[in-house]
Amino acid sequence: MFKLLAKVWRWMKRWFVRQPPPPPPPPTQPSDLDYENVVFALLAEVAQGKTWGQLQAFLINRNVNQQRLAAWLEEFGQRWLAQPEVHQELARRLRRLAEGATGELARVARELAEGLLVVPEPDGSVITESAISGGNEQGASLSEVEKLNQLLAGLNGSGYNQTSVPVSNSSTVSDAEFWFNQGVTLYELGRYEEALAKFDQAISLQPDDSQTWNNRAAMLSELGRNEEALTSYDQVISLQPDDYQAWGNRGLLLDELGRYEEALASYDQVISLQPDDYIAWNHRGIVLSELGRNEEALENYDQAISLQPDYYKAWVNRGVALGELGRNEEALANYDQAISLQPDDYQVWAKRGGVLSKLGQNEEALASYDQAISLQPDDYQVWGNRGHVLEKLGRHEEALASYDQVISLQPDNYQAWGERGNILDELGRYEEALASYDQAISLQSDNYQVWVSWGVVLEKLRQHEEALASYD
Repeated sequence: MFKLLAKVWRWMKRWFVRQPPPPPPPPTQPSDLDYENVVFALLAEVAQGKTWGQLQAFLINRNVNQQRLAAWLEEFGQRWLAQPEVHQELARRLRRLAEGATGELARVARELAEGLLVVPEPDGSVITESAISGGNEQGASLSEVEKLNQLLAGLNGSGYNQTSVPVSNSSTVSDAEFWFNQGVTLYELGRYEEALAKFDQAISLQPDDSQTWNNRAAMLSELGRNEEALTSYDQVISLQPDDYQAWGNRGLLLDELGRYEEALASYDQVISLQPDDYIAWNHRGIVLSELGRNEEALENYDQAISLQPDYYKAWVNRGVALGELGRNEEALANYDQAISLQPDDYQVWAKRGGVLSKLGQNEEALASYDQAISLQPDDYQVWGNRGHVLEKLGRHEEALASYDQVISLQPDNYQAWGERGNILDELGRYEEALASYDQAISLQSDNYQVWVSWGVVLEKLRQHEEALASYD
């Protein structure tokens, strides 16, 4: 009797995790001095008439969290309230900040300004802000920034370093940084289309920034636009020829595009720049395996392992290459080593089950598949391979249950419907077998094995004319 399938689910040979270019590292917790300098610089921006949007960009560019800044300002401002008479210029700027800002920062700035702008005199009278400034805030001879610097330089015990408030002289760079940081935030939220638009905006202002091109490429890759991503990595490399990570990501994309020789050349470039990069050696081995050059691939995996013995993915890939070479006992040993390093990776257990099945160790193979399923119950391929092993063990009812599980996870899997028909045939449940074959044919009508198996069951049901038609 003809069997429907070879009953082997092939696994993907590629075994790596993409390495997108990392976003800028998170800022360290600012010190009091850091926050103080930021506040003084922010107030200088206020004095220049900057809008709230521009002030927000100012804070984003410096990786300053507004909530944390407001909390710091509320606590640190108590020092200023102890000597309000020397902080009237500061108070006026805090008030202007409060008028434009929102949220906690606005509240804290407003409360500090109100506390500083009314100064009690020794005789009990009060001097208001207008009395101190002569009612003309614009009448001072010094510029707002210079005056604030003079006032702040004279603060006692504040920890201020008496340097001038920094004023940006490059609005283009500042704007590019603003769009860049917006893009990073959207990237971290998984909003890749929006992030891409922000990086494009940053590039329009600063086209020679390699990190922005790098992040643009990462967004395009996440969106599946690999050809465009490749172009962006090429731009990174044109700006920074020694950026080995860009070369590595370029190799990953070329691999995904099936351009293996070019991918190999990219990994060669990574290794020439960073010969101790074990991940690059591993990926180079993957490409060699895809080119059918498994002996060379083994040498690359060996190099990765020599540099990082605990890198379990290299052990897995080494097992795959050995399996392709028919060296199944060695492949099994490599999977065992990978599991000793990473026991919770279900795919390694599944690969181990496949090798054990090839070696005829079906009970052990079944145990490996069961372990894989306990870690990841929704992988239909593992359930399919489990069904195949159960068939070989003669445990047909259990095999049927495994194929039913495949179908529940992937209803249009014609192979599973065909295997289900085979099991039902073995169990003598011909009508049900016929129904399964019908479903397989509806999904894949040009598979001759299905038609032959369907005809055999019809003969068993004594439907000879229909059986003859199926063979035709």
